[in-house]
Amino acid sequence: MISWPALCSRALKASIAAISSTEPEPDSLSMTFSTYFIGGPSLLACPARGYHATMATPPATLDRVARMPFATVYPLYVTKVEKKGRTRAELDAVIQWLTGFDDAAIAQHIAAQTTFAEFFDAAHLHPNASLITGVICGVRVEEIEEPLMQRVRYLDKLVDELAKGKAMEKILRAPAA
Repeated sequence: MISWPALCSRALKASIAAISSTEPEPDSLSMTFSTYFIGGPSLLACPARGYHATMATPPATLDRVARMPFATVYPLYVTKVEKKGRTRAELDAVIQWLTGFDDAAIAQHIAAQTTFAEFFDAAHLHPNASLITGVICGVRVEEIEEPLMQRVRYLDKLVDELAKGKAMEKILRAPAA
């Protein structure tokens, strides 16, 4: 994750570059496995560089995500959560909560090499999915404009929370009583 001083430094570089009519050198950002598969480093909110957190996903990225098989990303999710001491069963419970699929349906989507677009088209999103908030890959999930990308990021956010050791009761959001 990029620090605020580094972010401010980038804004300063961009301002200096604008004044001197030269382009700033591209910055390298640390990547998580999801940014690797979803389309490279995300654009952080930086008004000086023209990046805003509510930017629409570029069409090429959205197309690549839509065509990506769920079976390609699922093993990465498993590796991520198991490396942090969580189980595949917990991961499947999170996926089931979000999508409404049971174990057999998840296995069928993996075996059939279902794309993310087909996977989420067949899903019945949990009514509390809109309670998933926060930042994933530098973008607030609740502000993502494209429904498919938002659903993919919801899943990424839940997997991240699971890997970070958050309690299942909190991951599987329940409305405040």
